Amino acid sequence: MASNEPEIILKLLLLGNTMVGKTSILLKYSENRFEEHAISTIGVDYIYKDIIYNDLKIKLQIWDTSGEERFRSITRNFYRNTDALFLVFDLTKKDSFECIKNWLSDAKEYNNDLKIILVGNKIDLVNEREVPEEKAKNFATKNKLEYIETSAKDGTNIQNAFDALIAQLLNGKSKQDILTEFSHKDSSFSVETIKSQKKKKKSCC
Repeated sequence: MASNEPEIILKLLLLGNTMVGKTSILLKYSENRFEEHAISTIGVDYIYKDIIYNDLKIKLQIWDTSGEERFRSITRNFYRNTDALFLVFDLTKKDSFECIKNWLSDAKEYNNDLKIILVGNKIDLVNEREVPEEKAKNFATKNKLEYIETSAKDGTNIQNAFDALIAQLLNGKSKQDILTEFSHKDSSFSVETIKSQKKKKKSCC
């Protein structure tokens, strides 16, 4: 992308219960690392990642949200200005899957135009699995969602999941369409805003 062209920003969000692996998915994608005992996100955090898509330089702004109820009001602030999101559940925790319908309803209430992919994480824990693949696929089909199973630990389908979400946003659009729709995106919440939110919520998840 030429230096005089506007910056293209895609805002992505990871949504789901606490401890389903949202932070681990983000770390694996952005830094190719996995922390066995990752600390749950307090409120909201984010990273930037630059990618190239059809010769266009794209900046991904990826938001990692807490799954705890006490942070729900903070998380909701991000729905309106998000372009796409991952609904993440833990394949080894049936309750995290059962809560997906609530997360989906919550997100669509604030932004009905979101591109969404359902992600079943921790596919590497085969013997601990509680959510059958067919059940997750049926939910995805019913709600017109793409479904992908991942492992943040060994990297299975992490890159594919992000590629698929980005493709949902950009495939079929011309360069000019992309520049018009995604240039100068409002970041909405600055680093200072996030820090101030965290100061209000000092206890750990």
